[in-house]
Amino acid sequence: VLDTLYLGQYNEDFLAITDYESVDELEEDYENGILVETDYFAYYFDVSLLTDATRSRLAELYKELYSFSKYQVAPSSGDENAYTVEVTVSPIDVIKKVVDEDMDYYLESFQRLYDNGDFDSLTEAEYEDLYAQGIIALIQDRMTDVGYLEDQTVLKYKRYVVY
Repeated sequence: VLDTLYLGQYNEDFLAITDYESVDELEEDYENGILVETDYFAYYFDVSLLTDATRSRLAELYKELYSFSKYQVAPSSGDENAYTVEVTVSPIDVIKKVVDEDMDYYLESFQRLYDNGDFDSLTEAEYEDLYAQGIIALIQDRMTDVGYLEDQTVLKYKRYVVY
């Protein structure tokens, strides 16, 4: 499931053990997940308007970023009534580095340009787009040296109910 969500990778074996009926459904869910990330980017970085071109660029950025995903799934344990699966995820550090190390300077520089009137001729959409494109560039610059944050372990518990 994680390969499908983060990497867009799936096969017929995966279809056989899930509720999905076609590869098209899997692809649609993967693309929808990427679009959710683009919306979260806009929320997180306070971008009030994403143009179609920027949304598309962000989608490609997240696909590339997620290609660095690292996780391990331990064998499940349990019995006929329930099972538990332990998943260890290594969160990618790129956006955290941008926020912690680059955003203050970027925001100060962007504010100076604004104060100098450099954006006076721009529409609101062009202004928002320029702002978002700058953040995207920061993320892309950081993707040349991807690292990982401390591993996070998640337990997935499933209990079967028999009627």
